[in-house]
Amino acid sequence: MSAATLPEYAQRRVTVEVQRLASEVHFTVRDEGSGFDWRRYMDIDPARAFSPHGRGIAMAQRLCFDRMIYRGRGNEVVCTVRSPCAAATTMPVVMPFNMGDMSDDLALARVMQSELLPSAAMLAELERGTGFHVSGMFQPSTDLGGDIWGVVQLDEHRLAIYLADFSGHGITAALNTFRLDTLIEHMPTGRDKPAEYLVQINQQITGVLPVGHYCAMLYGMVDARTSLFTYAAAAATRPLVIDLSSRRVWEGDGKGLPLGISESATYEERQLPFPAGSLLFLYSDALSEARPLAGKPVGCSGVAGLLRRAVEDGVALDAASIIEAIMAPSSGSPRVVDDLTAICCRRSAPR
Repeated sequence: MSAATLPEYAQRRVTVEVQRLASEVHFTVRDEGSGFDWRRYMDIDPARAFSPHGRGIAMAQRLCFDRMIYRGRGNEVVCTVRSPCAAATTMPVVMPFNMGDMSDDLALARVMQSELLPSAAMLAELERGTGFHVSGMFQPSTDLGGDIWGVVQLDEHRLAIYLADFSGHGITAALNTFRLDTLIEHMPTGRDKPAEYLVQINQQITGVLPVGHYCAMLYGMVDARTSLFTYAAAAATRPLVIDLSSRRVWEGDGKGLPLGISESATYEERQLPFPAGSLLFLYSDALSEARPLAGKPVGCSGVAGLLRRAVEDGVALDAASIIEAIMAPSSGSPRVVDDLTAICCRRSAPR
């Protein structure tokens, strides 16, 4: 809040002292407040993923400083960054971070993010329980990405599948994927009603995302009893279903307001045929915006055509193999400048 909102704080000051030593730099930050219980904020707590505050201390400790020590009642903190400097001084000069340690932290964060995605063991269990074969691939454009996908078994006939693509790249976008994962895990009601569920997600996430950030998302449900894929979309790419025998492709509609723009946004429930012996293909816009063909973007319609060609060529029916086949016609390295994610859900043909 600003001083105008809380005028009693308008005259308070924050003091920052910087001390550069031979091997490290100390930043001492002190305010005139009464302090707080800092201990509960030193580690990232998934329960606070959607809180408007309470994450910055843990993020700073993990990604910015080698050591953080609070003093007294909590209104003074000393943050330390190791430095190779040789001379001691008290000049207020900010030294560069230890990039080796930063790389280690980013590597750990990437492992943590990959653990949000469905494991091979989980997908195998889903196939045994429902008969749907699901595969996915995730290729971030930097150390950390802003895409996430997931699948939830609703019963022995139905699976919920989603793909979300947060704006931006790197740490901020990756943190948003953790927020979404926590939200979906703790919001089980309405998973079989895609449009209503997307409304719930949007209401929770709007106001929590950083200013200027948003999320494109598709959430849907495959149902073996009705042979339908029922879904809702928020500025997503077009979902595709291909009949593996006739090679017919059904294209869906990804239109809808991105998540995080308006808390009052509503979403439309749509359907695609999903007969036995067909495959559902979902993908992030990095694929439709890629340029493997003479420098021209593939486009959503192009993805549909390349999917059909991959199936005709006998490519293995998993997400990674299909992506590889789609990108193969390039005369050089495909120009993918965004996080690339794809999901395949295959329904076996009747015997």
